[in-house]
Amino acid sequence: MIGSVDICVIENRGEDRRALVDQLVAADYQVAQAGNGEEGLQLVLSTRPKVVLCASNLPGLNGLQICKRVRGADKRCDPYFVLLADTHDIQDKAESLETGADDYLARPYAIRELLARVAVGMRIGTLQENLRQAAVTDGLTGLWTHQHFIAVLETEFARSRRYGGHLSVVMSDLDDFKVINDAFGHQAGNAVLMQVADALRSAVRHLDIPARYGGEEFAIVVPEVDLPETRQMAERLRSLIQETVRIDGHEDYDVTLSVGIASANDERIVTPEDLIELADRALYLAKRRGRNRVCTSEDVTRNPELADTVRDAEIRDLHKRVASLSLRSRESYVQGIWALVQALEARDPNTANHSRNVATYAEAIADEMAMSESLKRVVRNAAMLHDIGKIGVPDRILLKQSPLTPEEREVLLRVPLISAHIIDHMRILDSEVVMIRHQHEHFDGTGHPSGLRGQEIPLGSRILLVAEAFDAITTDRAYRLGRDLEAGLAELKTNAGTQLDPMVVTAFHAAARKHAATWQDRIDTSLPQTPSHTLLQVE
Repeated sequence: MIGSVDICVIENRGEDRRALVDQLVAADYQVAQAGNGEEGLQLVLSTRPKVVLCASNLPGLNGLQICKRVRGADKRCDPYFVLLADTHDIQDKAESLETGADDYLARPYAIRELLARVAVGMRIGTLQENLRQAAVTDGLTGLWTHQHFIAVLETEFARSRRYGGHLSVVMSDLDDFKVINDAFGHQAGNAVLMQVADALRSAVRHLDIPARYGGEEFAIVVPEVDLPETRQMAERLRSLIQETVRIDGHEDYDVTLSVGIASANDERIVTPEDLIELADRALYLAKRRGRNRVCTSEDVTRNPELADTVRDAEIRDLHKRVASLSLRSRESYVQGIWALVQALEARDPNTANHSRNVATYAEAIADEMAMSESLKRVVRNAAMLHDIGKIGVPDRILLKQSPLTPEEREVLLRVPLISAHIIDHMRILDSEVVMIRHQHEHFDGTGHPSGLRGQEIPLGSRILLVAEAFDAITTDRAYRLGRDLEAGLAELKTNAGTQLDPMVVTAFHAAARKHAATWQDRIDTSLPQTPSHTLLQVE
């Protein structure tokens, strides 16, 4: 059986072969043996051992020829190859190692030395096996990868066409998985994926191949099972997931799965790709019928609402592609504006790290308030981009060495609106635009531009105001010196309930205690001394 043998011994001298095998078995290795070159080559290729001990001088195929044949055969068979030579010949040893042998041992050898070299080969073989396993195993769930799923499906499909028999494919997708990520965070989403993988492993037979097809999609190759039996297995899996998969701290939330199944015996199936596509159409039908259910290719055939299923599949594929492009465009757009912000702030050494600092503080507040990963990303984007509007403010105001006049402050008050206008035209950062537009609204209603108060102000805007205020207090400006961390925290507390949301200030204080050392280092880079006056001036 493949994988059941640790070592193959190929030796034509019967007494030497038996003595060597006895020593290896006593060392607790699984050993296969052959008495000539041809038999030995076939034994190596069929058992795929981790180590081969092969006599150099064999009748027929010699040891070096066997080594060459093994190295040029199935890449899955790559043993640690030790040649056992009759004499120690430097030229012969060099040729053997250059040809592909891993080790060379001349007779008479000490059995202790041979066992040590075997142990090295076994360690290398184990490492190679682990690497091969890692290459076809999903890192998060431990299931087979998409690539391995496709490779196995192609093999099983060819076998079913050649010899007959059943073959089914199960395509499944977690329902509303984006909601889980958005509401509970990506760590909770990952925990759900791992629990689903455990359920998959417990629901399938050892012959089946369960794989993570991509994202929250899972697929199973089911050999030698017809459509009705596969449906029963899929129903067990669907029920098991709904009953056992839970989100920590939110146990009342039901995680559900929609499933589609197709069989290779369907007359519409010509290629493995056809089998996947038909199972995927059945999955789409399960989604359209309300989710948390199993549909098969037979249901697709009987369902008149899917008469144009090919077009439906194309539309779904297009939606996925557009969503992917939108995400990439969003990130590229944010990074492009971020580069402009950094270039803009570099004009004034006193504000060179302002947006970076605000982003750090805002993200820490969002963490403390247990916001979802998607909302944290929006808050961070808004913090990074909130000051791009300063591109419309003259240098004479931005770089002024004395306190601003009321007219000049009026110009600065327009920065959020200018920022929102600059990034609004792409219509891909709508949430960020709202946060930026209202970042200077005060909790007591005295802010700009709309005079919003309390909970009327978007939460992201309230977070931005606290983060920006703290950076303004603790960073030097041309007209005044910054203050240290403790003074900054005290200043925020003083303004809680008037300018600032008390809940956000409380979250900021908690975050500051966790990051006190690193934040103080950040502040110290721009604090030559501590001023004696108090000033909260958000810019």
